[in-house]
Amino acid sequence: MSYRALLIRFMASSALLFSLPAWSQTVEDPWEKSRWIHKVAKALGQEGGLGEGDQLDQLLQMEREQIVDTFMNKPTFGDASLAAFLHFFGRSVDTIKSVDPEAAGYRYHPIAFAVPQALASARSVLDNRELEMFVAHPSLVLAAMTAPQSIFGPLPEHEQRAKILEVMLRTVDSALETLAQGDKLKTCEQLYDLYQIFSDQLGFTYAGFDPRLEELIRSEWLALLVEDPWGYSMRPTLCSRSDTTTVDLHAPLVAIRGAWQSFFDQIPLGGTVESVKDLIVFTTPSTLPPLTQAFTREGFWEKLRNTSTNFNRKRSAYMLRTYFCDELGPIAVEPSQHSSGRHASDPACLSCHYKMDPLAGLFRNYGMQGTDFEGIEPFMFDDFIELEGERLQSYYRSWKNESDEWVVGYYVEPGVPHPGWKGDRLSDFFEFAKTAKDVQQCFVRRMAEHFVGPALAYDGAWLNELTDDYMRASNSGVGFKNLVKRLVLSQSFATFDPVPGTCYDVPANTPANRPPCVVASIVQGNCKSCHNSGFSSGGLDLSQWVDIGSGVFSFPHKKNGVQLDRKASLEILRKRITGTTLGPKMPPGRIMVPTERQKLYEWLSQILEQ
Repeated sequence: MSYRALLIRFMASSALLFSLPAWSQTVEDPWEKSRWIHKVAKALGQEGGLGEGDQLDQLLQMEREQIVDTFMNKPTFGDASLAAFLHFFGRSVDTIKSVDPEAAGYRYHPIAFAVPQALASARSVLDNRELEMFVAHPSLVLAAMTAPQSIFGPLPEHEQRAKILEVMLRTVDSALETLAQGDKLKTCEQLYDLYQIFSDQLGFTYAGFDPRLEELIRSEWLALLVEDPWGYSMRPTLCSRSDTTTVDLHAPLVAIRGAWQSFFDQIPLGGTVESVKDLIVFTTPSTLPPLTQAFTREGFWEKLRNTSTNFNRKRSAYMLRTYFCDELGPIAVEPSQHSSGRHASDPACLSCHYKMDPLAGLFRNYGMQGTDFEGIEPFMFDDFIELEGERLQSYYRSWKNESDEWVVGYYVEPGVPHPGWKGDRLSDFFEFAKTAKDVQQCFVRRMAEHFVGPALAYDGAWLNELTDDYMRASNSGVGFKNLVKRLVLSQSFATFDPVPGTCYDVPANTPANRPPCVVASIVQGNCKSCHNSGFSSGGLDLSQWVDIGSGVFSFPHKKNGVQLDRKASLEILRKRITGTTLGPKMPPGRIMVPTERQKLYEWLSQILEQ
């Protein structure tokens, strides 16, 4: 065998050890590279793989990094980004857009507009700007409008647009004239009609518009109905109220007119939409107040309804699952004195409720369909149960301690908030999420699952490396591109038939006797300082995973100088991380991220069941 062949064989066999993709160390097989190119094209926005304009022969001559850059520089990468962001929010769909039979372009799935953070962030990626994944007020992104042909007939596009605007503004002007004549009751009736016209005209959209726009423009007249939040849908009741003539209708009517004028000035009619790049970022008129939350009625409030019994726990479970990758798997957790006498103080229940309940408290003011009832009585749940007076105050007190302080937010242990948590409002959560590494780690993991595969095993330390690189970037849009590039250039992505439980990407200089990759970073960060080869508290060394005899691997764990068998050793470890009569819960004197404790518990249980 030649020296070159020996060298190639050595490099190939060492690929995993040095955590470098095998293709970077060997002479590439054109067939394997071709398969990889098709996979990259599909992952980065071309649903069918290579398109008509892609020259496979030219791509085969490029380095892999150049190939990735080629596809990431296409507008379709915006669609790939949108799909990835929707996956993060738990909204994966088979396709995010389809050919529009009525126009020369594509129609986006309504779900894209129901999750504004995802859509706005996809636009940000193309412009190398900050992502809007973790902001309370993401940008409004809309598609071009399609005119209601059945109403106006076949007119040129510019005439259709002018006709729609004319009808809508004429209605507002008529209401202003009626108001000037002193007939507030009739003006009130016209005010209600504005909503119907708005819905009818803007219902004919190219791909649907961000539903928050409706809430935004409608907010001016909803402000008039603060004592009856549902009055806008009951015209006779609203306009027969005795206090109707006492409210100021002129200012909101002027604001509504300005908002519609601004809308039509910015949104083209019948434009061609080929990718996210062609969508329009709508600038909110200065006459209208900003939205108070990032959630749309279609995308959040109606899917996660609160009731007089669940007290927003569905919503908090969604937040834990989405932003922290916490699936709320139950493990034994002992109750603390803070939970005494409260709901879910039983240990089995507390393992989830100590996280869910404080996070649910951030939604305490939001009732039916996300309406903010702060300072308003009665408070109405989605199951139509109403609370007022002492019953309402009792509801709020369920999130207060003995000092009348709010016990709400992100909690990592029973009664212990995250060290970086501040505030008691839903808006405070988004400020926390922007910089919290727990959230960014979850984001990176979800991106790995989306671009590489959900069933693969991922080394926690490798994901931490990716997270650090992502957070160090000049802005999150650039960081996201760098992250995607590393993922599609990874050994995990390049492996077509992965072996279950195998981590194909690990940190550099990984020792041969390192604990299994799925938990190595967890024990490294939480346990190794007290349980290592130099100082093995309790006789347990969690820095190594060695053969303890007969081909059985486990942690070195000695009692009276004798190695414990794997089952006895791991059973002790499982009990100590959950806090039992064996002693205080490990690790002592420090906070262990709930998802890491859960992951270690699940892994121990899986090994013990073998």
